[in-house]
Amino acid sequence: MDIILFEPQKGDLRVDHPELAEVEEFVAINAKDLKFVWYWANRTSPFFGIKNKMEKVRQCIKKSYGEKYLSEKDRNNYYSMRFPPKLQVAIEVMSQYNPTVRNRAKTVMEKIFNNYEAIASIGVDEVKVMPTAEKEDYVGLAQKVIEKMPSLVSQIEGGFGVKKKFSGKKDEGSKRIMDVLYEED
Repeated sequence: MDIILFEPQKGDLRVDHPELAEVEEFVAINAKDLKFVWYWANRTSPFFGIKNKMEKVRQCIKKSYGEKYLSEKDRNNYYSMRFPPKLQVAIEVMSQYNPTVRNRAKTVMEKIFNNYEAIASIGVDEVKVMPTAEKEDYVGLAQKVIEKMPSLVSQIEGGFGVKKKFSGKKDEGSKRIMDVLYEED
């Protein structure tokens, strides 16, 4: 399973991943520049590990801008690793994102959600037999769960920019959940 952080879609990364719209260095550049920054500096980019810098620049330009977006002068600057200052700063910021840490954070948030769910699933019969002090503690805890749940859901839905992709070949006899859902239509 591969982890992809802030995976680009067809549009603006800041729309696909609202967390990025809160980063000053990413707001200061246009959508195509941000996509270049992602392809160049994101640790989960398919081009991140390319050792040949000329090839890496070529691939990043092609995926981000297309063949004719940049002027010849700008292309030459990119091939010489002379990126515009705003891009250099954005590249530095993008390179700081750690997919492993973010994936772990997502897992922790999901565990907390499961714990909240367990608290909420305590039945009325169980509460009735609790001593008064425990009932009061439970009610207080349940109120805290209710207060915290919206922000927790929001954080989980944001997913810390993490997307998991399953790599490798699928067995002939195995089906993914999406395969089954599409068969039902």
